[in-house]
Amino acid sequence: MAQIKFTLSKGIKGILEKLDPLSAQLAIKTCFAIVIGQAIALWLGWSATIVAITVLMLQTRYLGSTLDKSILRLAGGMGGAVVALVVMALFPQDRFLFIGTIALLIIIGIYIQQGSRYPYAWLFGSVSLAIVAFLNIFEQNPYGTFEFAILWASSMALGIVVLLLVHGILWPNPAGKDFEKGMKSVLENSRELFSFKVRAIFEDRPYVQETTTIEKGLIMLLPKLRTTLATATLDTGRFHNYQQQYNSLLDQLGTLVKLIVAFGETISVCRESSLLKSTLAESYSFRHEVNTLENMLDELVEALTRDRNRTANPAATAYRNEIDEKIKLLVGDLKSHIHNVKELSVLAAMISEFKKLAYHIVNFHEFLASVENKKIKESPKASPQALPELQTSFSLKSLRFRKAALGGIVVVMACTLWITTNWPYPFKMIAFALVPMLINAMVPWLPPRPLLKSLVFGSIVGFVLYFKIMPLLDGYMQLAPVLIIVFFPFCYFMNSPRPTTAAISMFSGLWVIELISVSQSQSYSFTDFMNNFIGISGGFGLAFVTLAIFSPHVPEKEFRKQLALFFGTCEKIIKELEEHKPWTPDGKSILISRNKELIDHIKLCVLWSTMLNYDRVASNDKNKVDSLLAAIELLAFRLDLLEHARGDFKDESLILSLKDKAKELHQAGIETFSSFKNSISKGEHVPELPDISNLKNNIRADLEELREQAKADENVRELAGQVMVVLGFYPALTESLRECRRTVNALDWKAWDQAYF
Repeated sequence: MAQIKFTLSKGIKGILEKLDPLSAQLAIKTCFAIVIGQAIALWLGWSATIVAITVLMLQTRYLGSTLDKSILRLAGGMGGAVVALVVMALFPQDRFLFIGTIALLIIIGIYIQQGSRYPYAWLFGSVSLAIVAFLNIFEQNPYGTFEFAILWASSMALGIVVLLLVHGILWPNPAGKDFEKGMKSVLENSRELFSFKVRAIFEDRPYVQETTTIEKGLIMLLPKLRTTLATATLDTGRFHNYQQQYNSLLDQLGTLVKLIVAFGETISVCRESSLLKSTLAESYSFRHEVNTLENMLDELVEALTRDRNRTANPAATAYRNEIDEKIKLLVGDLKSHIHNVKELSVLAAMISEFKKLAYHIVNFHEFLASVENKKIKESPKASPQALPELQTSFSLKSLRFRKAALGGIVVVMACTLWITTNWPYPFKMIAFALVPMLINAMVPWLPPRPLLKSLVFGSIVGFVLYFKIMPLLDGYMQLAPVLIIVFFPFCYFMNSPRPTTAAISMFSGLWVIELISVSQSQSYSFTDFMNNFIGISGGFGLAFVTLAIFSPHVPEKEFRKQLALFFGTCEKIIKELEEHKPWTPDGKSILISRNKELIDHIKLCVLWSTMLNYDRVASNDKNKVDSLLAAIELLAFRLDLLEHARGDFKDESLILSLKDKAKELHQAGIETFSSFKNSISKGEHVPELPDISNLKNNIRADLEELREQAKADENVRELAGQVMVVLGFYPALTESLRECRRTVNALDWKAWDQAYF
């Protein structure tokens, strides 16, 4: 017996250690909201089922997101109910015209939902339209249509109020705190990254693994900060009032990371010269200025905890006034030990990067201190731009219309099934057939499998509750703890990063809520339970068949498609910047637009990766896919740094003298990205990368021929150093490409395809 107790306690401890604290906290809050909401609904004589469903579907990690979704649900739910009443008043006797009108309205609603900035309002509006319209016509509701519409709206409002009270007052979790933590984490990692980059000179060690790990973490964290800030503006007044300033702050934070990495690349070039490396390592002035920047970065981390309505930190302001003078002293000290033109060129480029970084750190200090200064006027907010889908002409072949049509199809199919077979609980059949179609319109693809799995899990849990547990309990107070225990796993896994797991949990929870049908006069009837079960399962069955036939997406193929598009966009960047150089206005515009494309492709790769079925091929696993995603994110970052470094050139004359060799270098880049794109599209292994080391060495040899010109012209010397630094970015980019090739070839693409046939 003691051994059994020890094993159980050890198992429970292991489960608790694996739980995500934030997801567990959210699940507990949602369970309490369900219990409290149902208790109030039973006391008022309202629908406890509607309240529970509302709470379950509105749970989010942050109060701001919950409030936003709640407003949209209430607006959509009430709007859908009003439209349903109007349609019933227009077609009270003509059943087929009534069904056709509802189906058409749902098609229009889903179509608009996919391009709207408020998709949840349209989603809940369509659900409300179907339930209110069909409940009375199928004579399954004891109330009149208008009375049920009032009951529907009031019960939904009650669920929203209870959820907001639990999330916002009893146990708040504002996104602002996570945003502040994220900002602090980025600044701390930036400080650590700068330290490793500089230590590479002082300790004669490259620290490649350490810097790469930090860079990957920063690349993944920066986009998440944008999302967290957007959520924080919904639940925190200060972030809402100063949203534009905080967005500008994130822009400066991203620039800080890029400048630190760029400065690190100049350090890598400096390490290639023993003379320059030893001079920097032994220079007291260089070490002093580096320590000053490190202290300024430390001060940035501490400044996050201060009020943000003051002027800049005095130490930062004082250093700003001394930057130019200190850098002149630094340059003079270093030049006194170096007379080689090549080293002087690299030194000039390194000093240029050092100056840009120093200025940016000081500017960041000043902006951070005054980001909430009411005297600083917000820049006018840009008018919302239409989504790309809205800018395209209407097409019956578009994915957007096809997804909308599925909603109308399942409504017509469900009504036809009811008319021909007298299917029990037809309004629930329509609702549970329509909800998957509406969710499918909000995601790239809703796999049919979760519907079947939720059907099994939800029905089993609902059956046990309804027939085995609830009849033994006396009153709702005894049932409440049971409901908390039952719904906790559903609410917890609804926050899973895998969409399939989240979908299974949500649909299973809906199943349980509908099947147990908690009410004031609770009764237990096998016939009612089975009719309810048949009605819901009929809807899920129609949704499963429709999605399986009309939405034949294959996540593995979509993932590979987005990956090929990513490398195709990289190829476009190299090609287009050959025609429009990155230092020209057109080139800068190309960089901005193409980088947005790369980010979109990466996001879709991440999204489709969460839907991959790793059980199909034993050799393909999640760790390999995660490594591939990290590799392409780092590659996009490295490519962006390289092109921005090329864009810093002030004079094109020196580059023109290297035109032929530079063209060969870029042609090698084009061939490399094209090779990735074509190989991935065909599901083949990426071949060996072209060797560009000889090209880089030839360019450096040509730079040596400019020695005499560089002696007489300091601008030429600085430009030559910039070329050397740009060449220094290529090893890092090449290493990222090798990592991409390794991770791409680690996956068996053909086996993934063959597993479907």
